[in-house]
Amino acid sequence: MRSLFVAASLLLLPVAVHAQALDRFKVAEDNRLAAQHYKSGWDLLLTEKWDQAAGEFQAAIDLKPNYKLAHYGLGRASMGQKKFANAIRAYERCRDLFEGQAAQNITNSQEAEQMLSDDLTAIDLTVSRLQSGPQSPQTSAAIAQLNMQKDRLKMRAGNSKNMSLTSPVPAFVSLALGSAYLRSERFAEAETAYKKAIEMDSKYGEAHNNLAALYLMTGRYADAQKEVKAAEKAGYRVNPNLKEDIEKKKQAGTS
Repeated sequence: MRSLFVAASLLLLPVAVHAQALDRFKVAEDNRLAAQHYKSGWDLLLTEKWDQAAGEFQAAIDLKPNYKLAHYGLGRASMGQKKFANAIRAYERCRDLFEGQAAQNITNSQEAEQMLSDDLTAIDLTVSRLQSGPQSPQTSAAIAQLNMQKDRLKMRAGNSKNMSLTSPVPAFVSLALGSAYLRSERFAEAETAYKKAIEMDSKYGEAHNNLAALYLMTGRYADAQKEVKAAEKAGYRVNPNLKEDIEKKKQAGTS
């Protein structure tokens, strides 16, 4: 009886190995197709074809649900569509995936290497697409933060055999989430998100600028002026109308 059981097990072994190989092939193919949809999404995003871009990013997510930057791209497209609730969901999912990865300590080297490769590929694709589109201080800041994220991943990957893929939420993700909250008049959450962005990058001029606008909207004029100064110190060009409005409101409040 024992010999029959062993023989049956040996017969089933090639079937199991074949099934595992098919699973690996499917994952690799899904990743490849997801990357294609992701690239197309950015091409459409940069030409402001919001609906089509959203469709491409969603297709990437359907194939690879943990595709962090595809959720970010979907948030960008949703903002363009003025679907702010959708944008919040997409940005929050992106943030949650970064935070979830930060809580992991991957001991399987093959799994860790695959996760690292996926993240680095996504960053390279995003930087490439941003560089090919219209350039602005905001774009330059996002590219710089992506490259910092890439350096962090490489550094942490080389620090230990137990490869921690600790990956703080990038400042540009927190900024985008803050702006989606702001457009939805969720001011307290917007403030938290902007401060998270500044915590990650204290010289993030756009985050200081947006926080100044939020403080203006919520009647904190002295705080707004401080954030304007921080934004300008970081090299960000603050709209003169914003500075004028803050000063007028502050003077009216003290008169």
